[in-house]
Amino acid sequence: KAYRELLRTHYEVSNSRKSEEELAILRQIAIDAPRTEPSVKLFSKSALQRSLIRILYIRACTHPSSGYVQGLNDVLTPFLHVF
Repeated sequence: KAYRELLRTHYEVSNSRKSEEELAILRQIAIDAPRTEPSVKLFSKSALQRSLIRILYIRACTHPSSGYVQGLNDVLTPFLHVF
């Protein structure tokens, strides 16, 4: 339930309502997502790429002091791989 609310309030907002900073974060995550574990076929699937982008973007929005930094995708990959 909490994840769905975060999706609604952060990710599903139209780009025209996002700040320049939020759009920059989303662009950077979209660049980094395909680089995640390129040798593992699972991570090349578009559904998993979209999940990765959503989760990283919501995390960045809800933790503004650290935001998004390269490498967070590598922290998330074991969870996506297992679940």
